[in-house]
Amino acid sequence: MSRPTLVASLTVLLLAGGGFAAWRVQSSQAAQEAAERRERRQRDREATRERELNELGEHLRTASAGKFPDPIADLALGMLETEVRALRPGMQPKTDAQGPGTWYEERVSPDSQVLYAFGAESHRLGQVQVLSMVRPEGVGPQLTALIDRHGSPTGAWHCEGAGPNAIPTRRFTWHQGDVSLQQVILAHPRGVSTTLYIAPTEVIAQSLRMSACRPAISITLGPVAATSTGTLVWAGPGAVCCASQRIGAEYPLFVTSSPRR
Repeated sequence: MSRPTLVASLTVLLLAGGGFAAWRVQSSQAAQEAAERRERRQRDREATRERELNELGEHLRTASAGKFPDPIADLALGMLETEVRALRPGMQPKTDAQGPGTWYEERVSPDSQVLYAFGAESHRLGQVQVLSMVRPEGVGPQLTALIDRHGSPTGAWHCEGAGPNAIPTRRFTWHQGDVSLQQVILAHPRGVSTTLYIAPTEVIAQSLRMSACRPAISITLGPVAATSTGTLVWAGPGAVCCASQRIGAEYPLFVTSSPRR
């Protein structure tokens, strides 16, 4: 190969190598810029989501103010987990919780405990359940106290529950905008269990659907009377008394009548 030809060949190789190196640099820069754009978009999405969760939390805090009973009246939905733990140092992690998120439980009296549910993403208080064991004659004063505080229920429900072992319950709901209340009453041989739910309205609605609830004929309630055997009788103006529902082998629960299937 002549010298001019060799020089020309080397020049072509150098130019080609330089072009390939430049292409690699450009490709690397383009990939880095694309990765940076993806990271920025991810940060923007996370910031937007955090802002939305914070706005929702503050909205729930305002909407649920004044709805919590003693001894947790200083709480509100939307509070951060750290805030609630500071106010309720006695609550403990609930290891057998079935729902999503983080759950805590707290024994507030020998016959009452509170369950706290926090969002897995927001770490804010999403719902509260106040569980109580009462004697049949205690159901009336408990329900009356709720009516005195929150007004007449906006819904009365007969709920047969889901699954072959489901136990029917009577429920009353107070629809109050974006945050609602639900009182669940279950009679059993040891007495009566009640659960007061305070949660976003869509959570209460989902609970009613999952428990196969259907509206009762009458939601205008008067006082609640109880017999010596624990039979609950809804009495007073507008009440329709009494359709019998058996719970267990021998224990009867009398409720306001519901539409027949």
